[in-house]
Amino acid sequence: MSLYERPADLDDRTRSRLDDVLMSGEAFVVGARATDGLLSRWCTRVVVTTDRVLEIRHVGLDWSLEGYRRERIHDARATGDGTRLRFDAGLDEIEYDFDDAATVDRFLTELA
Repeated sequence: MSLYERPADLDDRTRSRLDDVLMSGEAFVVGARATDGLLSRWCTRVVVTTDRVLEIRHVGLDWSLEGYRRERIHDARATGDGTRLRFDAGLDEIEYDFDDAATVDRFLTELA
């Protein structure tokens, strides 16, 4: 399972990026590695915090961050065979693939 239950479960690079972007009073809730990359140097980690859903994408030595405020997220659902998380955030439709349905279920529970 690719689920991270606590910040210490994240790899060092992702944990460092997360520490840099967390706002005052915001805390880690759960995270997971999406199945878009084969190596740890090229992957997306999705992190749910108390205020946002963050997408931390690593490509080689570069990284990028996208964030979606939880109050703007609606219609979160599992699609396909249950391993794809999809939600609407404002005008954007966001989706992530994960290794198993249990990860998607956990995200749906946290986003409910």
